[in-house]
Amino acid sequence: MLASRVHCATEQDWCKLERLLAYINHTRDLPLCLEMNDSYPVKISASIDSSHATHGDYRGHTGVYITLGKGCVQAISVKQTINTKSSAETELVAVSDGATPVINVQNIILRQGLQCEPACIDQDNQSTLAMLSKGQATGPTSRHINIRYFWLTDKIASGEV
Repeated sequence: MLASRVHCATEQDWCKLERLLAYINHTRDLPLCLEMNDSYPVKISASIDSSHATHGDYRGHTGVYITLGKGCVQAISVKQTINTKSSAETELVAVSDGATPVINVQNIILRQGLQCEPACIDQDNQSTLAMLSKGQATGPTSRHINIRYFWLTDKIASGEV
C-alpha cells in the first residue's frame, strides 16, 4: 500500500515505512515455518480484511492471508478496482475477491488427492456477515450493492467455504 502512494507520500507514510523496516530488521533471523495441521481432512483458513477509502481516489484496500496451519501459504495486499459507498461494501468486495484464491488453494489440495474441509474465511464486519448469510443487502442503505458479489453465498451453500 505504501508503494502505491510514493508519488505523494506524507510524514505519516514515512513513519509507517520506518516502522515496517524496523520490524523487518528485528525479525530477519526468524525462520519461516510452514506446517499443515495434523488433522485430516486438510483445513484451509483465511483471514480477509479491508480498509475503506484508503487511497487518493477513495478506493479501498484488501488484505488476504491463507494458511494450512502454521505459516502463510499465500498473502495478498491489493488496491480494490472499484469505489464503494460504505465500509460494509468494501468488506464485501474484499471477501468476494479474496475467496477466489482461497478456493484455488482448496482446488490444489484436492488435486493432490487429499480430502479437504470447507475453507474457513474469517471476516470481521458484522454488516457484511449479515449480507452473506442472507444472500442480499440487509437494509435501505445497502440496496445499491451489486448482486454479483453474492456469488460467495452460493459457495457457502454448496459447502466449499
